[in-house]
Amino acid sequence: MSRGVEIVLHLALWIVVTAFLLMGAVTSKPPEYFADVFHNVRSLLYSIPLFYLFYSFLVPRILARRKILIFLLLSIVIIAIAGSIIWLIDTTNPIRELRESAPWTDLWWRRYVRGIIISCYISLLSVVIRFGVDWFRNQQIRLELINKNQASELALMKSQINPHFLFNTLNNIYSLANRHDDKALDAMVKLSGIMRYLIYDAQADRVSLSREVEYLENYLDLQRLRLRDPGSVIYSMDGEMGELKIALMLLIPFVENAFKHGDKKAKTPAIQIELNVNSNLLYFRVRNSIPEREIEKDQTEGIGLSNLKKRLGILYPESHKLKITDQNGIYQAYLEIKLDKS
Repeated sequence: MSRGVEIVLHLALWIVVTAFLLMGAVTSKPPEYFADVFHNVRSLLYSIPLFYLFYSFLVPRILARRKILIFLLLSIVIIAIAGSIIWLIDTTNPIRELRESAPWTDLWWRRYVRGIIISCYISLLSVVIRFGVDWFRNQQIRLELINKNQASELALMKSQINPHFLFNTLNNIYSLANRHDDKALDAMVKLSGIMRYLIYDAQADRVSLSREVEYLENYLDLQRLRLRDPGSVIYSMDGEMGELKIALMLLIPFVENAFKHGDKKAKTPAIQIELNVNSNLLYFRVRNSIPEREIEKDQTEGIGLSNLKKRLGILYPESHKLKITDQNGIYQAYLEIKLDKS
């Protein structure tokens, strides 16, 4: 809650309190009316210091720091003093001379108890409002921190994704060049297209689904160039992408993982990739065979998929389904996302 909003809230509070005090005097007739107004204005004047003593000092500086015993002791002393002041003001109330006093009002201790009760009401109102303002302000701060953390986390994830992908791709090109394979030149062309995508589109949070799929297909072509059997990778795409948008590089980590850890010597298709678009729903499935002999894993394993899960949780918290299974020598990742056009 901003300082300006808090000031407006306080002004509204005292306007409402003043209105109630004046309404209480409306039923009186002159000269009692003017005496009632005078008495109520005096009541307002001693209420304001008591209110802000709790609001600005006791609650934020003592109660908020969990000094409960000190808060209770100070509250008792302050309320007792305020009650005495109210009793003195009520005793000198000129309206008492204009009306026939009720029998109970002649008892000083009853008037004193009345002052204590009024002081308690004012103090309690101050504490409740202060806690409400602090709670609302803390909620705003919490949301701001969450947004900042999410933005920082996404930036960090992007910085991890791009080098991770380039590291694998350059290894592929090096492998082709080391074999003096003419396909290395085609690989460089594909890589330049991918780099253009990363440089020019990476600034946006969302890219067109068609551009992301084009990037995915270029990546697959680049990977096929280094395979002895390109047919071991099966890719299918169905549906109309239209103007749908998707988060940048959201599909690649599945495919990277399949190429990095899949068994490319499997008799059945080593890697199967299925992409389907139905209305605004994207269905994406990646299967890969797992080598019978477990290979020692390097330190970078899991960066892509780990970051992907975090990104999905941040960017599509309520509009995605992710299921990963590892059964019968087949590793499968299934992703379903509800996309939009903006």
